[in-house]
Amino acid sequence: ALCRISEIDCATELVKHMNEDSFIIDPSLYSRLLSSVCKYKDSSRFDIIGYMEELRKTRFSPDIRDYTAVMRFLVEGGRGKEVVSVLNQMKCDRIEPDIVCYTMILQGVVADEDYQKADKLFDELLLLGLTPDVYTYNVYINGLCKQKDIDGGIKMMSSMRKVGSEANVVTYNILIKALVEAEDMSRAKSLWEEMERNGVDRNSHTYDVMIKAFLEVDEVVSAHGLLEEAFNRNLVVKSSRIEQVLSRLCDKDLMDEAVELIAHLV
Repeated sequence: ALCRISEIDCATELVKHMNEDSFIIDPSLYSRLLSSVCKYKDSSRFDIIGYMEELRKTRFSPDIRDYTAVMRFLVEGGRGKEVVSVLNQMKCDRIEPDIVCYTMILQGVVADEDYQKADKLFDELLLLGLTPDVYTYNVYINGLCKQKDIDGGIKMMSSMRKVGSEANVVTYNILIKALVEAEDMSRAKSLWEEMERNGVDRNSHTYDVMIKAFLEVDEVVSAHGLLEEAFNRNLVVKSSRIEQVLSRLCDKDLMDEAVELIAHLV
């Protein structure tokens, strides 16, 4: 009940007193307590690792779900380096991390730009016999693209297919954005077309990236065409992006097209 009303500190003290008074505590109570801490505490500052250690003193033995909750908490708080220490503690407790754990740890170290560690973790999960899923690949590909290794990211997408994991819209969005930022519009367009061939539906983010890219290379007609396509698919487009296209159409004296766009801003 205390956890439900976010009185975590009171609930923690109560559990400690119950332990001191030799009450038999249901193991699920510890997990519920830890889950509530992850839900209500500030993920950027709260010492979740220290908190879990305090619970250990009251005979708490965390399982993989508890460790996963702690990892997610740390990653959400941008504390990738601490996530690695949680992985090490899991190993000490003889709990085998699953692919969900490794994906979250990878996400944390990539966010921290510790790419060398990301490479080691990816190799490690493969050596353990774990099969990366599309989410794992997306995190790793994002790390490669952040290092400007777009070719490596594209090769990794090919590797996905060999193990039966198909690229999704997030995979393509990561690579297309990286190519656009590298001013490689030719390959960005190629991946855009590949999405359609492979039956991967483009989302609002895909369109936004490409519309912005076309505007930057002064292909206003192409940008307008994609914008209309997004509208026809009932996708939400940022009003700021519509305004940019509208302004550029006016600059090109394409007034009929500009007038049609105004309706989407009302």
